[in-house]
Amino acid sequence: MRRLAASLALASALAAVSAYAVSIDAGNGLRAAWEGQAINAVEVAGKALPGVTARLELLDPRTQKPADAAQFALQAQLEAKNGALWLNGVVTVNGTNDAVADLVLRVEGVALATGDGTTEPLLLAAKFVNKLPIAPLRTLADGQDQLTLAMPADAPYVFEFRGLPAEKAVVMRLPLGFSNQAAPAFQMKAPFSIVICATTPKWHFRSALAEYYRLFPARFERVEKRHGGWFFANETKNIPDPQHFAFHEGQGSIEEDHDRNMGMFPYNETGSETIELAGPGLPKDYDDAIRQMSDLETKIAPAAWRMTGGALDEQVRHGGKYAFRAVADRPDLSRNAFQSLMLDEPIKTPVVVTAWSKAENVAAGPAPGDYSIYIDCLLADGSYQFGQCAVFKPGTHDWEKAEWIIQPRQPLVELRVYAMFRNRTGTAWFDDITICRQGKPETNLLENGEFESMGVRKDIVFVRDNALTDEKDHYRVLITDNWGSDEPPPTPLSLLRFICNVDPDLRNPDARPTPASRGLNFFDTLFKGNSGIDGCYIDGSGAWTCWYLSHRPDHFRFVSHPLTYEPTTFRVAQHGRFQMFKWLRCIQDRYRAQGRTILGNQGPSTDAWTSYTALDIIGIESSIFQDHALMGYHRFGGYQKPVLPMNFVNLHKLDDRATAEEFVLASAQWGHFPSTGRLVREGYASFGDVCHSYYPALVEMSQAGWEPEPLVDGVHAERFGGGEPVYLTVRAPETPRRGKLVVHPDLFRGIDAPVVMDAVQLSPVPAQVTPQGIEIEVADGAAVLTILRVSSAANARQWQLERAARHCENAAIVRGKSENTDRLKAIAKDLRGLKPEGDAGIGAVLARVQTERTKVAQEPDGLEKTSQALELLDAERTVAEWLLFTGGATLELAGARVVPASQPASLAAQFNPAQTGATLLGSWAFPDRNILRLAKPELPGTLTPGAQPVVVQRDLPGAGQVRTALRVPVAGAEPVTVVRAANVFFSPVATARVERTADPAGKAFLYRVIVQRLTEPCPLLVKAAGAGAVIEPTQVELAPDQTIAQFRVAATESKTEVVGLKFGVHTAQGKLVAEAASEFRSLPMPPDGDVALLSLGATVAADSSYSEYQPETAIDGVWETSALHWTRKAWASADRADKDGHWLEIRLPKPTPISQVWLYWCIDNNHVFSSRNYDVDIWEGNAWKTVAQVRDNPLSTVSKHTWPSSVTEKVRLHQLDTGGPASRPHIMWVTEVCLYNRGTLN
Repeated sequence: MRRLAASLALASALAAVSAYAVSIDAGNGLRAAWEGQAINAVEVAGKALPGVTARLELLDPRTQKPADAAQFALQAQLEAKNGALWLNGVVTVNGTNDAVADLVLRVEGVALATGDGTTEPLLLAAKFVNKLPIAPLRTLADGQDQLTLAMPADAPYVFEFRGLPAEKAVVMRLPLGFSNQAAPAFQMKAPFSIVICATTPKWHFRSALAEYYRLFPARFERVEKRHGGWFFANETKNIPDPQHFAFHEGQGSIEEDHDRNMGMFPYNETGSETIELAGPGLPKDYDDAIRQMSDLETKIAPAAWRMTGGALDEQVRHGGKYAFRAVADRPDLSRNAFQSLMLDEPIKTPVVVTAWSKAENVAAGPAPGDYSIYIDCLLADGSYQFGQCAVFKPGTHDWEKAEWIIQPRQPLVELRVYAMFRNRTGTAWFDDITICRQGKPETNLLENGEFESMGVRKDIVFVRDNALTDEKDHYRVLITDNWGSDEPPPTPLSLLRFICNVDPDLRNPDARPTPASRGLNFFDTLFKGNSGIDGCYIDGSGAWTCWYLSHRPDHFRFVSHPLTYEPTTFRVAQHGRFQMFKWLRCIQDRYRAQGRTILGNQGPSTDAWTSYTALDIIGIESSIFQDHALMGYHRFGGYQKPVLPMNFVNLHKLDDRATAEEFVLASAQWGHFPSTGRLVREGYASFGDVCHSYYPALVEMSQAGWEPEPLVDGVHAERFGGGEPVYLTVRAPETPRRGKLVVHPDLFRGIDAPVVMDAVQLSPVPAQVTPQGIEIEVADGAAVLTILRVSSAANARQWQLERAARHCENAAIVRGKSENTDRLKAIAKDLRGLKPEGDAGIGAVLARVQTERTKVAQEPDGLEKTSQALELLDAERTVAEWLLFTGGATLELAGARVVPASQPASLAAQFNPAQTGATLLGSWAFPDRNILRLAKPELPGTLTPGAQPVVVQRDLPGAGQVRTALRVPVAGAEPVTVVRAANVFFSPVATARVERTADPAGKAFLYRVIVQRLTEPCPLLVKAAGAGAVIEPTQVELAPDQTIAQFRVAATESKTEVVGLKFGVHTAQGKLVAEAASEFRSLPMPPDGDVALLSLGATVAADSSYSEYQPETAIDGVWETSALHWTRKAWASADRADKDGHWLEIRLPKPTPISQVWLYWCIDNNHVFSSRNYDVDIWEGNAWKTVAQVRDNPLSTVSKHTWPSSVTEKVRLHQLDTGGPASRPHIMWVTEVCLYNRGTLN
């Protein structure tokens, strides 16, 4: 190392460091002293960080002691690059045997700087530590957040950040694996880089994010220019509000998509391969599943075909040696031979399908195509022609020929061909299938249509080549009865879904396909057939492969990132998330050059950060939008890329208005586009008006781009934009507040005379420019969302005209191309051509808008009419707001905006029309929360005139409004009525919360209602009510100094219902001032002695599990689960069963005397789901013995069964087919299983 004079190298704090230390200067005030493999001092912004040092070390993960120096070598160097310090190095291993080690960077004098992510929005939520590759550090000496550790976004590896508060240190651990079978760059070595950044303490974690985006701009670059939601599983023409969507997942008519300004993104799920078993029913376990799959391989299989539930027949055939035979003795069985035919070139001409079939006692069915040669055609425009069928007759007949001519509406790209036999009983044979271009019968496009050539099951070969394996060398496979969509199949399937390696560098022997090569071929063929397709949709980009380690050494030679290891067996592995990262980057690089972008489904997972960095559009299917910190996490991963939470009306209760409003507001706060799939019409009917209110601002925010540092003080806001304009989203708490939002001068520097506008309501917001910034008084609550827009007045005027024009353009595309499309687009063009400061031509343009609105009003009622009418009303209202703003009109509502509940709020309108000629029509009160822009003026019969005060009153906390109507005259057009709304928030005078505890001695539940008075001490009365619950007492008086009212509800085994309990807090005069709620579950408490516990070594297995449920939940010892997330409340089987029903098996660690079981059934949404018909079995060494046979079990929260004490090591609950709860007979839903010995064996 080169020798430096300390006085020249470092500031005074660094001067004490060894003279052999090298000063590494990042060039922005971040400097460090590097010596050996340690950082001996750190300086940020000219100030030394006392006590902050760091050192690298290699540990043996088995012992946590230093790794063997004779086996492992560590080389590292600290370098400065792009305003950060980079700790680059490599760990190498002597020898060729697999090895593992932990590379640990230990930083002294710091702590992880974390919070909850919601009440402390500038801090990293503690639950996201290790869920993103950034760790903000707090210097313990001064409590400032000045440093960040990070993993490079373009060279990821497995990592862990861990705070060690007792040791006053933070460690970053890289669990490294080494293999001689790895790619040359990683063969027995692991290169690494760790980034150290300086951050601005004021912005905490947000400053760390800003640095990360700056250092790795290519990974976070926004390429996609569309702004809108995500839609799938419906026809584009069925969307009543296409103006709120921009991305169509799947295929359809590309013209219909583009006419509605939507891009088409054909579906591909690269990360798994599914093998369909014959069924019926699911395999019992992994071994049974693999055995059944292996049995498929041993059967004679025709080349190019995949047979499900059928076989080749040498005795009965039309020609040659074989025919395909399908036999079904029940109609719910599906038998078919399948071939996917990817055409070399798109075919534009008709295609002729012919085949022969023989039938024996084939029953008639509901659809002729269920016994046919059934073909789904993928077309060049990305759409499908489904169900092209050459149909055969039912009954009994000798060989007959069927023929069908496919008339493609677009060139054919792929044919998915089935010799189909389903929903029928009987026997059918298929043979001599041909698919030819019309006029060219000599060329059969189908491979092996005569079933003569034998081959292998290519899908099973694909699994064996590409599936990931676990530490036991088992394939990673999901045993399921459905494809995983939001709608299950009508008949349960028997599927093995294998998780596969999507690494595009993976190569198999004999050039056999890989998931990536197959995916590229799919997209290349589509894009070749239709250059207008906009991009790719990748399902599972944040799932499947991303969740698992793979232990396949034959795949290690293709890795591009360091290997890791499994932490219990210490077996070397590759993490699947890096395979997905490479796949996404591969298609991103390949298709970006063609002008296409990549939409990926991340889901709500936090285990696939690297996928965020390799996508252009971030989809979050089934978002957990109630988790505000998680919604922020999605934005952190996407930065300025479109982020699209997509939830289902039927699964996520979006038909409930309050839930739907929260979905939109929670999304809009972060600039996400809330979307609905499949049930788009139902979604629009439920909350389309909310989307109309917020989507226009969302589009503008998306164009401006989210920035991590808000540059505001006082009230927190999220910022969008770094120049002019700037948007700020302010999400209110539930409890009303008063505060001040101060916009930093840096944010509006260069903006002349800035003004603040409400970007939803379109009206000016009072603000004052001071030396500290723009000061905005905030009075809000009830979880409302305010979107503010900061710009110059000239920019604001132009913005209002642009917004009006967009409303006209939105109306123009509601039906795609319709009779008014061109006229509405022409109006939009003319609106943009007006002079922002005022234009006499506005009346003529507005009159045309009003004419179009009148025409729409005459149409038959329907969702499309509503959608178009609201856009035109919004255009009209926006023009009127532009006239008011341009003409200098002002409206103020004088009075308090936050008042105690039960007290009246009085607001008086003060209107100055200036030069506009507008008149004040009057005001009125609205007693509830309203988050909509009031585009459609519906005035009450009586208005409070002029400046007279309007009184709003509520007994309970919440929000109300004072609404004021203005009449705006427009020369050459009809006057426009504008309604402005001023929210009033009512703060609680008292709060109440409920604590529920069990009283085992009294066999009851106790409810403690804790009351807090927020004003003066006063007597209160707490009343309790709950239908069907015996509550003692029913009311409790609280003296002024008392705060707790206690109620008791007895738990009786005879009652099974779940009862909602309500507690109301009243004044002495009887006025309700606070409410709280709980629930009563008639659950007897389990006695001591349960041996079916995970903590005691018991294990559990099940025939199947519903998505995201785990059988271990049934023996975790938690029987009272009302406060838990739904996935932790219970275990649920799949919602379908074979003829053997469902089973849940408890395995004890040793033979144990058992004589009793307590079964706690699931309680969901206040409904009990107890099974009706089931057996309790015990294992007797070589067979099951039934000890309790239950039929017509009455509805109950708990079922108890007793038998003579027997020694056993396994107990099984066996639910008969359709023996589940009456409302869902195919499911088995268990909260907890308790096993006891109540007999004589002890």
